[in-house]
Amino acid sequence: MEVPSKKIRILIVEDDMIDRLQVSRAIEKTRLDVELDEALTLLQAREALRMKDFDVVILDNHLPDGYGAQLADEMMTTGLGQGARIVMLTGDPTVIERLSAEPLEGRSVLDKDEFSARRLREILQGDGAENTRHPHASSEECTKLFMMLAEENLPEALDTLETVYQDVWSRVSGAGT
Repeated sequence: MEVPSKKIRILIVEDDMIDRLQVSRAIEKTRLDVELDEALTLLQAREALRMKDFDVVILDNHLPDGYGAQLADEMMTTGLGQGARIVMLTGDPTVIERLSAEPLEGRSVLDKDEFSARRLREILQGDGAENTRHPHASSEECTKLFMMLAEENLPEALDTLETVYQDVWSRVSGAGT
């Protein structure tokens, strides 16, 4: 008797309609049991991550309100998304090279130009999305992500750092009440 598989909950964070459709079609072709949600901005993605649990977040790097790397950093440092596996999706060769050179547990990188259902299936199934959940990133991982973001856009990196600081401080302050 075959045991039913657990539905993989995926959040696609992509502002470009064509890219979003390409990702959705590739996911369909995997024939995996999935539940899809979409966000077009970092703000919408944060809202979705606060409202629902996801196993995988497929995250474009260039979004209208910032960089996907910001959200990946936030997810790894604050627990937003509760350790969902992050799949960075970008067409920028420098970002692909940088992220691939600094592998982090729970994060994969996909080149938009070489994106395929087969590769996505490997990531979703072969790497075992539910087995790579991690509640917290190490300080070394956070530092690497912050340095990468700072190289791309220092003001955005400083804003992200301030947001993380405020979030952590509010959690520490609220713990004593």
